[in-house]
Amino acid sequence: QQQLSGSRSAQQSLSTAASIPRPSGRHLRYIQLTVLPSKPGGRAEDDPHAQVQVVLVWAAPDSSHLSVADAKRLAAALWLQGGPKQISQLAALRQRAEAAAVSAAASSRSSSSSKVARPTNRRQQSPLQQSPVSVGAVQNRQQPAASDVAPLLHSVWLNFQAADDSNAILGKEWLLCHGQQWGWQDFGGVPVAIAPGSFVQANYGAMQKCLSAIAAATPPGSSVVEYYAGCGVIGLSLAAAGVARKVVCVEVNPESLKAFDITRAQLAKNNQAAADAISHHVASAEDSKLLQQLLVNSDASVLVVDPPRKGLDRPLLQLLTAGGAGTVQSSTGSPNGDKLGASASPAAVSTAGVPHIKRLIYLSCGFKALMSDTDALLGAGWRLSSCQAHFFFPGTDSIETLAVFGRQ
Repeated sequence: QQQLSGSRSAQQSLSTAASIPRPSGRHLRYIQLTVLPSKPGGRAEDDPHAQVQVVLVWAAPDSSHLSVADAKRLAAALWLQGGPKQISQLAALRQRAEAAAVSAAASSRSSSSSKVARPTNRRQQSPLQQSPVSVGAVQNRQQPAASDVAPLLHSVWLNFQAADDSNAILGKEWLLCHGQQWGWQDFGGVPVAIAPGSFVQANYGAMQKCLSAIAAATPPGSSVVEYYAGCGVIGLSLAAAGVARKVVCVEVNPESLKAFDITRAQLAKNNQAAADAISHHVASAEDSKLLQQLLVNSDASVLVVDPPRKGLDRPLLQLLTAGGAGTVQSSTGSPNGDKLGASASPAAVSTAGVPHIKRLIYLSCGFKALMSDTDALLGAGWRLSSCQAHFFFPGTDSIETLAVFGRQ
């Protein structure tokens, strides 16, 4: 985001959105920006040339709408300013900036030498005086070729979301206007394919530390089920590290499956055993039938969850608390106002629960929901083993919490 906002041309292109004609009131609703490494499989958080994947969420029902022509013109304007055609200009700007910096340092050095007596021996000389660098030296230094300099933009996409009565930011239809379809970011040693519709944590550096903590909390050789898995970042890292012998990822967003399949195919080239150990299913944590199939009937001993801000879906929480110490009733209720426990339909949730799940690793982005879920879990016999706060969102008062629960 800093790279994009630092480009005056890109800012000017974005500012034209307000003046674009809006047939039938359709217009730009949101912009989603994702930073990706300039080299596939790298880490964007360590890459000074990281690129930006841009998604323009357009208020239209689909790509056939009349206003989409305006959306495509905006996408083309952005690509013209930040795409590969601008690589040579970026390299030239960098060269001029380096030369200007050295020139300023040389000027300052010259001014200082006229006011301060020179040291009498070399040991007294400053590092700058010991190793003078001329402007000519910088100009003669081999500059990066245009092919070595990554463009600012990785890709520009359109997404169509026309529903004004929905809080969903993204629609179902995607259109790649410019650039590459897949970005590749390393998570926990696994190059993960990232598409604009697949969920990943925004703070890559913090997520790397969190993945290490999750691996440390997972008993070696465990069979793991991961709910709210996104494109499988956590499960993939556990399988690739050899911590888990089997991982089943479950995610409601169908877009995540495409990214997972691409990642798994790439993983198989270097680590066939890890690729064979992991699978992905598109399912909701509210689907009692699939909960029965994927969790109740599984051989898993560890459950990993990374739910949205509302916390665990009710059927999943009921499974985890079924058969516990007495009837579980949350003191605060679930975030949507429902109470847990007695009102559950016996047909909807297995009354036996999931006693074979002995460890729950819970990554939370909604602390209020985590407290409510924790009350229910503790009341059903779970014990909180450890809890860590991860600062995923600098500049805000929001934290990501990693809680590990266990039971006999």
